[in-house]
Amino acid sequence: MIIGLIVSCIVFTLIYFTLNNYIVAGVFAVFTFLYSLYVNIKFKKYFTFIQKTKECNNFINTFSISLSISNSLDKAYQDTSLQASKQLKKELNKLVSIDCYENLKSLETYFTFPNYQVFLNILRLYINNGGNFLKMTELLREELRRNAEIVSTLQAINTRKIYECSILWGFSTAIIVFCRFGLTNVFIMMAQSNVFIYGIIFFFIFELFSIHLLLRNCFSSLEIINYEKTKK
Repeated sequence: MIIGLIVSCIVFTLIYFTLNNYIVAGVFAVFTFLYSLYVNIKFKKYFTFIQKTKECNNFINTFSISLSISNSLDKAYQDTSLQASKQLKKELNKLVSIDCYENLKSLETYFTFPNYQVFLNILRLYINNGGNFLKMTELLREELRRNAEIVSTLQAINTRKIYECSILWGFSTAIIVFCRFGLTNVFIMMAQSNVFIYGIIFFFIFELFSIHLLLRNCFSSLEIINYEKTKK
């Protein structure tokens, strides 16, 4: 919220000194602040998704290796719990069942990924029929590795796009600021034209719209791997 207020103040100041119009500047500032609240929520979901993806991968890999070594569900569960992240430990501490499988099944509400359901199915098969659990989960762990690489690649691409967009619009805005204060007389003459005023307004609208499209693509990019269950 603080960042949203700061950005809104910057937008208000920039547009006001450009157009010398409180109303237009106020409208843009209010819209920017409200949109920043939406972006903040989406960013939290975006980073939570990435964090849970890594946690799920580590959890399944650690549990599989520990179970194959100890052949004990309790020991594998304990070893995996010790290496869990702080957030995941909080979820594990909420589980009170003495049955390890029931505790793992309860984590479905936290790990809302199809691959975790596959992991539980394989574990149930192991409990009922036995076998080499590490071998049984080989394909699943390979799939987790591929998904982790995809998520990491998309995260890097999204970060680069946001950086490039920030540089582009930063320079564009800087040019307007330079013209406003570096070429004051010329700028004031141009500002008397309605065409120029509408052009500036269109510029800022287009800038905000392009930022929206960029962020929307970033937030939805991870959906291409179909990695999370649809939430109703």
